Amino acid sequence: MIKNYKIILENNFIKNLKFYYNKEVNWFHNIIKQLLNDITQICKIEKNILSIKNINILRSFNLFNKKYNIIVLQISNYFNCNWLLLILLLYNQNIIPILLYNEIIEKQFIKTYKQNILFLKQFYKKNKIDTFYFKYIKLNFNPIFRLAYLTNRILAKELIEELYNLNFILNKKDFQLNNSFKKNKKKNIGFISQYLLLPHPVFKDRIGIILNLDKNIFNVFCFVFTNLNKFKKIQKFILKKQNHIQFIKINGYSEKTKNTILSYNLDVLLYCDIGMNMETYFLACNKLAKKQITTFGHSCTSGIKTIDSFISSELFENYNIIDHFYTEKLIKFNNLGMFYYDPFKFLHFTKYDLLKRNQLKISETKIIYVCLHTFLKLNYKFLNTLIKLLLLSKNSELYISLDTNQNNINIKHFKQKIKKYNISNRIKILKRQNFFYYYSYLNIANVIIEPFPFGGLNSTYDVFSLNNPKPIVSLPSKFISGRFTYGILKLLNLNELIAKNENDYINKIIKIGKSKILQNNISNKMKNKKKFIFNTIESINSWNNLFNKI
Repeated sequence: MIKNYKIILENNFIKNLKFYYNKEVNWFHNIIKQLLNDITQICKIEKNILSIKNINILRSFNLFNKKYNIIVLQISNYFNCNWLLLILLLYNQNIIPILLYNEIIEKQFIKTYKQNILFLKQFYKKNKIDTFYFKYIKLNFNPIFRLAYLTNRILAKELIEELYNLNFILNKKDFQLNNSFKKNKKKNIGFISQYLLLPHPVFKDRIGIILNLDKNIFNVFCFVFTNLNKFKKIQKFILKKQNHIQFIKINGYSEKTKNTILSYNLDVLLYCDIGMNMETYFLACNKLAKKQITTFGHSCTSGIKTIDSFISSELFENYNIIDHFYTEKLIKFNNLGMFYYDPFKFLHFTKYDLLKRNQLKISETKIIYVCLHTFLKLNYKFLNTLIKLLLLSKNSELYISLDTNQNNINIKHFKQKIKKYNISNRIKILKRQNFFYYYSYLNIANVIIEPFPFGGLNSTYDVFSLNNPKPIVSLPSKFISGRFTYGILKLLNLNELIAKNENDYINKIIKIGKSKILQNNISNKMKNKKKFIFNTIESINSWNNLFNKI
């Protein structure tokens, strides 16, 4: 039995938790109590699983820019305690304290994850206990999101498939798999995402397709989680174009939501971003349309057997390895597959309002490198490359971002790593910026640095959307998550920005950074060619053909 535990929460965290979840203050207390009760039940049944010494507040996290404490168990043998690790792993995707992966950390993460999935399967089969994980955590915490960022994509795919198999065992009574559908005179096409009406990357790379599908052939329905009037700029833009589109608000994963979607008798339902949140993940495990498909909103296979196809592009896929990394049938367009609007259409400021270097208190004489990507994309190998770059480029500064919802240990780790090189004063770590400051920092750069092996897509479009786009250097990886920028640069014949290896990557950045003439030449090329990646009609044609044939 568990004895003598205490819960300590800082007021700031409770305040933010109330705002974010719109729940009562005791919400978190109830989670902890239920978690402890579950572990107590397991200890009664499996006496050898845990050797509990005591319960302490052991670890601090940074969430919503506020520090808070989370209770974990201090046990005698941490890595052999499968159930506890499973709870911690599935309870919060940031539970592994070091997010800056190296190969050793990743191998341990994968090994533990596999062990925990196997353990839970065996435990559930033996005991049939409907634990708190099945009741609550499955919809409120996302164990899948992190897997898209693993460098070993073969094992990532295996874990994603195993997680689906686990969820199928736990929830098969809940899944609707045998629904039938009538033939429609006009095809009904559905899109579903939590982010379709938010200023989010998924909105930016999908909304152009949604608004421009052929209304003479299709009825278009968008299943969304927010009201259309939440963001006025987005609302105003959509209302101009959406006379043939219905937006249907749904509320999470429930029988009501499933029945709502089924009532539209969809021919095709596109899940824009499987893996980004658990509501759409679990909905995708049901058969809610004749055909269910997904695309690169989360740049990873879904592992779900009710998803028929993954829609991608020849520009982004590596022909030598693609067959190994998708559980779905892979369909590749011969174009970008996006009708991408200039992102400034959705912003409350113009390109001419952006701040200059002096307004940001940045030196006019320094070479400025900018890398404003989520910290999840930064691993040890890439950080070592940045260190080499700064050691070779003496008159330079690097501006790098830190998402406010990331664990503080990353920054401590990063600072310790660079301390011995005497370059700390040349690395400026920015908190997550609002759009105005984000675009302002992009606009004052000499060179934009794309991380590897996880690159950008929307961030690359952001660079091209500037009045004078800045050179962006890319080192493509083997997988789609590191090949978007490569595909765009290849399409535009900007090969001088594509590196062959790490040394070439560093040399290109330094060469461009040193030469204003070279920067201006590349910027002009980008400016003249960017019309070929925005508002691309051929992408609309591909989607029209796909939906018509599928």
